[in-house]
Amino acid sequence: MLEARVMEPEELLRHYQQGKRDFGRLNLSEAVLIHMDLSGINLQGCDLVWSNASGACLRGANLSLSNCFKAKLIQADLREANLSGANLSGVDLSWANLSGANLSGADLSEATLNAPILDGCNLSRVNLRGANLRGINLEGADFSGADLSGCNLKDAQLAQASMTRVLLSEANLSGANFTEANLTRACMTRVILIRADLRGIILNASNNVRRETISGAILNNAIFVGACLQGADLSGANLCQANFSGACLEGANLSGANLSQANLSGADLSGADLTKANLGRATLAGVDLSGAKMPDGSIRN
Repeated sequence: MLEARVMEPEELLRHYQQGKRDFGRLNLSEAVLIHMDLSGINLQGCDLVWSNASGACLRGANLSLSNCFKAKLIQADLREANLSGANLSGVDLSWANLSGANLSGADLSEATLNAPILDGCNLSRVNLRGANLRGINLEGADFSGADLSGCNLKDAQLAQASMTRVLLSEANLSGANFTEANLTRACMTRVILIRADLRGIILNASNNVRRETISGAILNNAIFVGACLQGADLSGANLCQANFSGACLEGANLSGANLSQANLSGADLSGADLTKANLGRATLAGVDLSGAKMPDGSIRN
């Protein structure tokens, strides 16, 4: 395999200013590209390890499959850039503008993401394990198939986000806004959803229901008004004071769940498993419990 050609930043800029745009598979490790205007450049598959492109204009650039390990892209303009499949682990994207960028399949593990702009960003299949995304605005973002295990998404804005098949195990989602988000086939084992807003969320997309996993989660005070939780596994979850009014929990597994003081008014719990669930002081007005397995093991007619 041929070794990637090393190019100094000055040579790169000179060729770019002469009209050249294709610089794929170069070795630009540790290159200093601060504040350079390289919009529309093709850096596909380049080695940009430990490089510094802070403040650079990379709008519409092709950085797909590039290795940007530990690179600095602070305040960089990456609007409409293609970063699909890129290694962005340990990258500093603080205050970077990634509006409309394609990050599908990128590795952003341990990346620094202080207040980046991610409007309309494609984050499908992205690896964000353990990332700190507290308070970030990702409304309407596409996270399908992404790995957000152990992420801090406290107070994040995720309304109408597409999060099908996303991994959220052990993530902190306290106070996050998931209004009308699509969480079909999401894995939410041991997530923390204290005071999270989950009104109108979707956890299944068809009648061929796969049991969604939210077992052992902390969901006290969470809002599930009108949410579709058909067939969801909420066994052992702490749902104290959660609001499930008007929600669909048909066939859900709520065995051993703490539903004390929960609002279940108008909810559909038909066929649900409530074995050993705590329903102390729960509001059950208008609840459909037909065929449900009650806390004492009896079946409701």
